[in-house]
Amino acid sequence: MNSIINLRFIRQVNAVLFLTATVIHSAWAGQVVTGKIIIDGVIVGDGNNQVVNGSAIMAHEKRQVGAFDRVITEGSIDIRYQQSAVTNVEISGDQTILPLIKIEANAGLLRISSTESYQSRLPIVVTMSAPHIKQLTMNGAGDAELNDLDEDEFKLELNGSGNVVANGRAGEVIVKIDGSGDVNAKNLISQKADVSINGSGNLALTTSQYLKTNLVGSGDVTYYGHPKQVEKQMNGSGEIKSGDAL
Repeated sequence: MNSIINLRFIRQVNAVLFLTATVIHSAWAGQVVTGKIIIDGVIVGDGNNQVVNGSAIMAHEKRQVGAFDRVITEGSIDIRYQQSAVTNVEISGDQTILPLIKIEANAGLLRISSTESYQSRLPIVVTMSAPHIKQLTMNGAGDAELNDLDEDEFKLELNGSGNVVANGRAGEVIVKIDGSGDVNAKNLISQKADVSINGSGNLALTTSQYLKTNLVGSGDVTYYGHPKQVEKQMNGSGEIKSGDAL
């Protein structure tokens, strides 16, 4: 577990870019930074505040939110979702960092983001349940586990380097990957699937009727379920192949 956390920390540190018009000070020393901080292609701070350093002390909180069926995350925040009749949201991570994580539901959209730039060796994990989740958009390096989905349509958008594992059922699955993120949806059973990958991300999924794919780059799609119709559009070195034949 420690090796995974350290790997995530190293990935974040290596991905930090400082864009400034005048002077760049040392953010890791806790000084003021002029410009923007970008982690895995996602701005996690406006550069006008100090970087908050974690205390390496784990803490847990329960957050009160309204009803939601769509989720969007910004930054390196992990998601654990369980479909349930009860809506519940809890967060765990560094006790110094948790107050910086904003979780708000508005018009059915649950938005998770940070109010300031931060550095932490402990992952931020949001564990949630709700009757439905129709769409998940992840911007950054966060990972997600989605359990027992039961939807007529489910949309997943992954921008950055995060990874997603999903299981359950969906009549139609729409997946868009922009970056190096991977999606394992082999145990998410669907009838129709529409897939778009731009970059080096990989996808595994199961669909029984129709699969439409559009690949640009080196990403691969492995599909299961013997779909009756498969449309392939590729530009790059990526592959679209049946896992049933392997």
